Amino acid sequence: MRKGILVSLIAVAGMASVASAQPFFDDFDSYTNGQNLHGVGGWLGWDGDPNSAGFATNAQANSAPHSLAIDGTAPAGNVSDLIQEFSTPGTGSYTLTVDTYFPRDSTGAQFFIMLNRYSVGGSKNWSTQTHFDHSTGLVTETDSGIPVSGSVPIVYDQWVPIEMVIDLDLDTVSFSYNGASLFSGQPWSQGGASDIGAVDLWSNFASVMYYDNFRLTPAPSALSLLALGGVLLLRRRR
Repeated sequence: MRKGILVSLIAVAGMASVASAQPFFDDFDSYTNGQNLHGVGGWLGWDGDPNSAGFATNAQANSAPHSLAIDGTAPAGNVSDLIQEFSTPGTGSYTLTVDTYFPRDSTGAQFFIMLNRYSVGGSKNWSTQTHFDHSTGLVTETDSGIPVSGSVPIVYDQWVPIEMVIDLDLDTVSFSYNGASLFSGQPWSQGGASDIGAVDLWSNFASVMYYDNFRLTPAPSALSLLALGGVLLLRRRR
């Protein structure tokens, strides 16, 4: 009986950590066309630089009328390097999804980066750095420019999703693009924090691309599901 109570408490604690997380969603439809998103909806240019922002646009949209344009060829040499910070309790599991659109004539390379620690003008630590390279037409995970994963082809002229599963309890992250797995169970904290600090959408002087329907949601972690399974198993044995 005591064992059953203990397992139940573990499961409840796991679920509580999920419930305390702060979800995030932005479909960019409430902004005006062409609006600089620095300081809007929690979005900021890298290290607080308004010239590093992205823009709301009606040039493409998966949910009308707007999406987010990330552009490395903007006027006056502005290069999109857009940040959204997150608030998590340092535990639990999270699913991040976002729709992406790359025009057929795309050039250069964009990066979809996740940090476990981020502060404006302060400490930062990278967890993942996904590289969309239009010279090869491939998506790879890189570390200091060196590929550390396999690759999947970039899809052009079509909206396709990115999906990430970040489990802070297990310190792992998995990433898929267009339903194809790029990596799975990769270490998350990378010597940094057990947290989801921010996403960084960096154009790296590449041509314009688009994001829509950005969502971060809490989900039961592997440890929570294991504990819950233990509760159900004990109940079946009674």
